[in-house]
Amino acid sequence: MVHPVKSWSLLLSFIIMAFTAASAADLSEQAVKQVIASFDAANAAKNGQQIVSLMVDDVELTLHIDAQGQQQVIELTKPEYAALLQQSWDMAANYQYSRSNLAIQMQGNKALVTADIKESMTVQGQNISALTKTETVVESVDGKAMITRVTGFTRM
Repeated sequence: MVHPVKSWSLLLSFIIMAFTAASAADLSEQAVKQVIASFDAANAAKNGQQIVSLMVDDVELTLHIDAQGQQQVIELTKPEYAALLQQSWDMAANYQYSRSNLAIQMQGNKALVTADIKESMTVQGQNISALTKTETVVESVDGKAMITRVTGFTRM
């Protein structure tokens, strides 16, 4: 027979460990803000590999593009997204990027992040500007804040 004090001690240890594990897995708004800040810093440095390191391997990347009345939907894998970023930066001069209207809605171990991304650049002598309304999902994955989905609605 297990002694009652020992039983309570074991139960209390189990509760503390379970609470600690749950707390470690919880996603904080601060962790989400750090992911977004890291994304923006990597973008400023034109470092596509750093950007995709913030994403899970099976991230869902969908871009809805409206360019001069032509609409297109593009779904990308993580490596395709990294290559597209690098290709765009390599072709562009005077690249400018800014994020505004950032909103974070916490939903347990998940956060929905919405923002407006404004980009402008010169490509082959032509000035190009785009406004993208983004919806990004950040989740706690193995205790780390990671981007699991990005959906962008771009007007050029």
